[in-house]
Amino acid sequence: EDPKHYFGDPDYKYSHDDFHKVPLVHRHALCDGDLILKGLDCTILFASHLMSNVLAYQGKTLDQENRFYGASKGKGVNYVSPNDVAEIAYLAILHPKAYKREGISLLGPSPINDS
Repeated sequence: EDPKHYFGDPDYKYSHDDFHKVPLVHRHALCDGDLILKGLDCTILFASHLMSNVLAYQGKTLDQENRFYGASKGKGVNYVSPNDVAEIAYLAILHPKAYKREGISLLGPSPINDS
């Protein structure tokens, strides 16, 4: 889904989806919209949770219990590799005109439920 449909719109309702019901996420969307839709030549990377954090802080639990713990309350979380984020940032820096005033979602392959 194209985030431009809702970010920057102060009348946007929290009920769009579960992710945007989170007040901080909603406010980020409004801020990102102000940056992009109101003319600032920037690129915003919407990266979900970094998988490296789970590996760094819960590696032992992953090895021993084959599970990890989070705060998603049973909702799926899309983990993304920091390398993927860096690759898109690299492209945006090298080709600024192609990515000008764009928001790019980096969500990983599929949602994962934590324990």
